[in-house]
Amino acid sequence: MGTARRIIDKRRKKVKPPRSSSHQNRSNKPAMSEATSEKEDPKIPPRQFFQHTNVYNCMVDESAPVETQLEQLKARYIALAHNIGQFFDEEEFLTSHTPDEWARTMPAYWPKEFHYAWYCAGAFSHNWAYKSLSDMKWTKAQKKQLVASLDGYIVQEDFDSIISRLSHRDCSGFPDRLATAFLMKRVIKEFFQHPFWYVEVLLEGREISGDAEWQGVSPYGVVLEDLFAQFQTVNIQYARIWRSLTTRLCNQKDRPADYEKNLRARRWARCRSLAQQLLVDNVFKHLLKPTTDLAARENLLARELGQISDIAANMHSQNPCLRYHTLHDLSPRFDRASGTMKAYTHVEVEAAEWQDRWEGGQGIDTSLDGRRPLLIEHPYVFRVGNLYGVEEEEMAICPAPAILEDPEASENKDH
Repeated sequence: MGTARRIIDKRRKKVKPPRSSSHQNRSNKPAMSEATSEKEDPKIPPRQFFQHTNVYNCMVDESAPVETQLEQLKARYIALAHNIGQFFDEEEFLTSHTPDEWARTMPAYWPKEFHYAWYCAGAFSHNWAYKSLSDMKWTKAQKKQLVASLDGYIVQEDFDSIISRLSHRDCSGFPDRLATAFLMKRVIKEFFQHPFWYVEVLLEGREISGDAEWQGVSPYGVVLEDLFAQFQTVNIQYARIWRSLTTRLCNQKDRPADYEKNLRARRWARCRSLAQQLLVDNVFKHLLKPTTDLAARENLLARELGQISDIAANMHSQNPCLRYHTLHDLSPRFDRASGTMKAYTHVEVEAAEWQDRWEGGQGIDTSLDGRRPLLIEHPYVFRVGNLYGVEEEEMAICPAPAILEDPEASENKDH
């Protein structure tokens, strides 16, 4: 019995989770089993190891010998184990005192969170923007201004030329999509790329009203963002935790103090001010249908902007950082397998992909590959910063919803 107990205890020690090993040894060295430690070069430090190891997309070479495939799987297991261990180390600190409050905004939920931000922008556009291009009585100067204002989201060409290359289906509701792209470009710039845009020092007894003036990033937010940039040069991992904790102190949900309550009210008031500014914008206002219920339109836009600002704050409360690729960064040709863009208006393509998955395939339809994207409603969004601050590691959040050119439409217009 004593020998059997010692064998069981020895086996238990071998299968400890990666996080426990990191608590015992803070040097962050790989915790490898005896079988794999002989194959790894101990001279390669973890940072260099991860720089040449693609953790998430390590595919096995099926044409290689079985022994080689096994070594590839072992290498991927080691990399994933370290990635999970590092992630748990960081998240344990961020969630040890309030384990449930921020759980719903963990990075695994970011695709749904960002998709809902896009939905909020699209909901307003669907209700208040024009549905038909024929309803838009734009001058040439206004069309040129529209294209320029959506730089990075629409190809920088003549507006009428862009329209001529759209399919009949994409022409229907195109103003709606232009309005959504306009809103998404603005909220990404204001809310997502500036984590402290709303932070203020609220004096005691200061009245919180709904007429806060929109001023972009607040003066205190500018100072915090400058500090954040400098902290990243010192230690990028600690800097991101500092940003996360600062965001949480400004947005406490569980028994919030007066500061959090007042600051959130102030943030929503500034969202209303931004809505008022957008509704008189020379480009955006011409995308919207005439209405006599101006108050209802303003209230809806202010509410959607407030909800998007909540989403941005929730995502800034976590450790990883978001990155964005617009048309300037994306491939000039659509490639479904890349995962950076999605032709979401092509319902039959999505149906074909679902059918292919049902039949055991990969669910990737390449019939639209090679077409040129003319408009994206929001950028390709991905996150970085899970592995020792190595920026090369990416995890996709949302592909860019793209409107693609229709070669047949161009040919018909030419004839």
